[in-house]
Amino acid sequence: RSLVYSFLDEWLYNFAIEDFVANAITIEEINLDKWTVVSSGKGEVMDISRHPQGMEVKAITYSGMRIDEKKGRVDIYVVVDI
Repeated sequence: RSLVYSFLDEWLYNFAIEDFVANAITIEEINLDKWTVVSSGKGEVMDISRHPQGMEVKAITYSGMRIDEKKGRVDIYVVVDI
């Protein structure tokens, strides 16, 4: 769970600092021995005229995080602070 949390928190940080809005994220490598995830994202810089703001995600939380591993896929459920 901590690796998932760190991964999501890095993308949230990327939005907060760079104003980058990802519309697709590709996970290129997961190394469970080193606890690293290599990923890339496609998207654009935040533009208030194109991306109207409603509620802003303030933080990723462990609260209620659930990871369900199934054959050929993993479903992740996350509660965020807004």
